[in-house]
Amino acid sequence: MGELILNEKFLTVTFRYKEEEGEPVEKIALDSNERSIDLAIIKPDRVKFIKLDISEAKHIRDRYFKKRRAIQIKTSGKTKARLLAKYSGRRGE
Repeated sequence: MGELILNEKFLTVTFRYKEEEGEPVEKIALDSNERSIDLAIIKPDRVKFIKLDISEAKHIRDRYFKKRRAIQIKTSGKTKARLLAKYSGRRGE
C-alpha cells in the first residue's frame, strides 16, 4: 500500500505495485457515503458499476443516536450509564 491522504472531506488510499510493460489492465474507483458504496471497475473494453446499498446501516445509526440522546437528557447516574452501555453495545461501538 502506498500512502493515506486525509482531508476534511476525503480519505485517499493509494496503492503501489510493479506494473508489467504496457498499460494497466484494469482500474478501480470507489466512492462511499452515508447511503451507499459505489464501485467502478474500469477495463479497456468496458466499465462495470456496482452499488452497495447501506441505507439500513444509516437508519440503525440514526435510531440509536436518537435513543442515546434521549437517555442523556432524561436520565442520570447509574441508570444513565447502564442504558448508554446497553445501547452502545447494540450499535457495535
